[in-house]
Amino acid sequence: MKIRSLLGASLLGASLIGLSGAGASAATQCNAGTVSFSLGASGQDALACIGSFSGNDTGAQGTLLSELNSIDFTSSEWDIFSIDESTISGWEILAKSDDAGSGLISNNGGTAGAWSFNNTDGDIDGPFVLSLKASNSWSAYFFDNYQQATAALVGTFETDGVSTNNRGRAQGLSHATIARAIFTPKDSGPASQEIPEPGAVAALGLFALGTVRTLKKRTLQ
Repeated sequence: MKIRSLLGASLLGASLIGLSGAGASAATQCNAGTVSFSLGASGQDALACIGSFSGNDTGAQGTLLSELNSIDFTSSEWDIFSIDESTISGWEILAKSDDAGSGLISNNGGTAGAWSFNNTDGDIDGPFVLSLKASNSWSAYFFDNYQQATAALVGTFETDGVSTNNRGRAQGLSHATIARAIFTPKDSGPASQEIPEPGAVAALGLFALGTVRTLKKRTLQ
């Protein structure tokens, strides 16, 4: 298991913002220590975060997936998950807390609270991201479901690393979004083709030769 703090929770968000493109807001920086994921009796702060970014995380103008897909998870800065990061091939949005029945619940409107995701189908069995949207900004927080919890994923959040007003006060949560990593095992590849045994090849050759001789005899008659 490779879970570790890259620069400490208070510095991690600022460190990784530069890796995530020019869309990050200079006014508010995410803080990995403000969003957590509970694993059994213990809690885990986010392993990393990116943001905040102006605009929407999802929808027609959403930039969450493009930001996630732009990250080079093979770089040393992103050596944070329990799987081989080079196997991550993309990301998939699973649910939003403002979509009824999506399975993701959060304290929408609050600046702090709890979040939970119904994972009884085992949709998340590895790295995942919780994105928080507040006012006109969003930030994303990275976790690793390395224990493969199947009943429910639960945690807490604060929005002061997402959006603050001109007095520095956190803005209420608009919605949360959860996305999972799509990864391909390194040993996957084209299906192997069975190579015929030498005896079988020889038999096929004799059959073909016999067929040609028969055809020649019929032609001469």
